[in-house]
This record gives sequence, C-alpha cells and structure tokens, in this order.
Amino acid sequence: MENTIGLFLIGVVKDRKNINFKSFNLEHIQTDQFDAQFDIIYCRFILCHLTNPLALLKKLKKILKSNGVIIVEDIDSNGCFTIPKDPDQDLFIQLSTQSMLLRNGNPYIGAQLHELFQSAGLQIGDLRCHQLTGSKGDCKTFWLQTFQCMRTSFINDGLISEPECNQLFTALEKFCSNPDTLIALPRCILISGSSSQGSVLPDLQ
Repeated sequence: MENTIGLFLIGVVKDRKNINFKSFNLEHIQTDQFDAQFDIIYCRFILCHLTNPLALLKKLKKILKSNGVIIVEDIDSNGCFTIPKDPDQDLFIQLSTQSMLLRNGNPYIGAQLHELFQSAGLQIGDLRCHQLTGSKGDCKTFWLQTFQCMRTSFINDGLISEPECNQLFTALEKFCSNPDTLIALPRCILISGSSSQGSVLPDLQ
C-alpha cells in the first residue's frame, strides 16, 4: 500500500505541497488518529470490502466538520448482466461475488447505502445510480482486466482450477471481441450526507 501511495504521489501530485497521503487499516482506525476535522470525506469502493461498514461510517461522522460532507460510492453486483445471456459471463459474475463474500465483503452494499447512512445518523443529501454499459471500449476492457486481477484469488479460494480459469478467460475474450455483445458492469450507487441538519449538501453530478 505504501508503495502504491508513493507511486501515485510521484505520478500525479508530485508538485503539490498541500497534499499528504497516509495509509490506515480502516477496520481499526481511531478518531483520535486525526489532528483535524474534515470538510469532505470521499470513500469509493471501500465499504464493500469491510466486515463492519456501519462502524466506519459512525467514526467518519465524528471527524466531519459540522457543515462537512461525506460522499460514498459503492457497487451493487445484482445489476450486472450481459446481452446475450452467456454461461461463461455468468460464471465470472458468480466467482467474483463468491470471492468477495469469502473475505466477509459485501458485493451488494450499494443498495444498502441509504439505510447505512440513516443508521449512522447522517443526514442524507443526494443519491444517484450509474452503470457503465457498452459493446466495446472501456467497459469490455475493464471486464477483462478485472478477471485478470481476480484470477489468482479464484484459484487460491478453491473456486476454480487453473486450467478452468484459463479456459474461462479465453471464453471471456471471445465474448468481449464480439461487437454484437453487451456488458453491463455492476451498478454504482453514489450518496452524500452530513453530520448535522441544515447543512448545504452538493448535488452529485
């Protein structure tokens, strides 16, 4: 993680002097670790990996300024589909959700964000849903890259053998190379909230 942060600093914000990056285990952070309260807290695709996302939201609320805003974006894998329906693509969706569940994650947490914000005592502002869908380009590239990133986990978790994994990837490539097929990635839910009533919350564009 530290190396990843360092590369990001070098490649993107190396000339900025007012940005600091720190690495934390979000399952175990304490609010007294921070020497300031925050105007904005943004969490993207984080809660789905946590065993207790509500506990984290409650902690983040404590370090928000009274007029601060927390924005969370996360996935709902229930919305993922392909056209035409294809057993190999369905298997990939099944493997990815099973792998996350084995790690006590929640691949469906996007649909639960509204309830989580309410339970954390956050005043809800805007709520939006978007879904990357396409027959070519970024959508299909991301589909294949995601499989490549997760394939070792699929094998190590005992969900699929290495030969089966290789065979599945070949099938995914063939499906993605066909311009007449369509892939819809998991729905992404974006929600904003504040720690106090009366705060002006931004519209999420």
